[in-house]
Amino acid sequence: MSQQATMRRQWLLLQKLDRSRRGHTLTELHQFLEDENGPCSRRTVQRDVKMLRDDVGFRIRRDADDRYRLENSGVGAQPQLAMSTTEMVALLLAEESTRRAPMAGALQDVFSRTRAMMPEAQRQFVERLKPFIQTTPKPRVMMEDLHYRHVQEMSEAINQQRRVRMYYRSVRRGLCERVLDPYLLWQAHGVMYIVAHDHLTGEKRTFAIPRIVELTILDEVFEPDPTFDPTDLTRRGFGVFNDDTRKIQVEFHRDIAYLIEERLWHYTQRSEATPWGRLFTWHMAGTIELARWVAGYGGFARVMTPPALAEQVREIHESALRDTR
Repeated sequence: MSQQATMRRQWLLLQKLDRSRRGHTLTELHQFLEDENGPCSRRTVQRDVKMLRDDVGFRIRRDADDRYRLENSGVGAQPQLAMSTTEMVALLLAEESTRRAPMAGALQDVFSRTRAMMPEAQRQFVERLKPFIQTTPKPRVMMEDLHYRHVQEMSEAINQQRRVRMYYRSVRRGLCERVLDPYLLWQAHGVMYIVAHDHLTGEKRTFAIPRIVELTILDEVFEPDPTFDPTDLTRRGFGVFNDDTRKIQVEFHRDIAYLIEERLWHYTQRSEATPWGRLFTWHMAGTIELARWVAGYGGFARVMTPPALAEQVREIHESALRDTR
């Protein structure tokens, strides 16, 4: 049994226990998991509950009537989160930057409870402070209510390990039907993506949520590919596009090298001083996006390797020169 399947079962169990004040018998939990997640044994349910209690540390109690209860669960029964006044102020100052985020609804509940804990004078202080602390968000694709519903449906499909059918507006194929095994929701560069196995191409790919026109969760349950790590796909590229991982070396002129050095562009980043400036080395995929980024620095950046990336940057510069004549 894969770790992903175990985590999904345990997350379902935790949510089920958290929603009930009376608790549930082992039979009820077993039936719930089979209804929501497919066949499993009572012994598996017992093992999952034991792991949540003993290994993870959730306070799950088995009462004399053989009902399992999650202590401190339910509305109003959770212990208050201890926060200092400055921490509460900082939290409310971050409110604007979270609007329209995928989990904005849950976050708004946190903000509301935080306000309720503060005296009126402190709440007014936060409102007066907001204009002096501003955040400029990165450009993001505008998402409508339909797209947020698709995020929730994809999350449900991932949780239940069920296939989905969607009509997707692809740049190359236009509007087409796709059947996916969804693995992971991924927010990158202001866009929500789904990482999934695509039955049309037979590949593990990413799809932008805002391009989904229609989505249906199917009754079919899929078995995850044990050789595929969806988080690896999200980490290996410079951006969202993925090709082969390769060694990338770009040298930046000393006048701007500090701009690159100040940020971690990829977790494999290394750099060293050169007579011309600074040489940066990465091992990553996504040369299409990387070429556009490097080209944006003009003559202050030069690709040392691979040759294919250098050619892509050269073509971008030449195209720009042709278009301005």
